[in-house]
Amino acid sequence: MTVYKPVEQLAAKAAACAIALAKGEKISDEKLSTINDGTYEVPYIGIEPIAVTKENLDEVIIGSGFHLQEDVYLNRPAER
Repeated sequence: MTVYKPVEQLAAKAAACAIALAKGEKISDEKLSTINDGTYEVPYIGIEPIAVTKENLDEVIIGSGFHLQEDVYLNRPAER
C-alpha cells in the first residue's frame, strides 16, 4: 500500500497560496494546521491522501492520468 495525493489538488492549492502571499495576504484555509517538527510548529495545509492498493491501483493511478497503464505494468511478470 502507498498513498497518493492528486497532483492537480496540490498544484492548485500551492498556486492559490503563492498568489495570496505575493499579495501580502494571510493564507486562510479550513485545513490549515500546524505540525511540530521537533523544534518548530510548522504550518501546513492538509490534503487528504488516497490509499492505493492493488484493488484500486488502476482506478486511482491510471484512471487519474498520473501514470499510463503500460508504465505501471512495465516490469510485471507475465501471467501463466
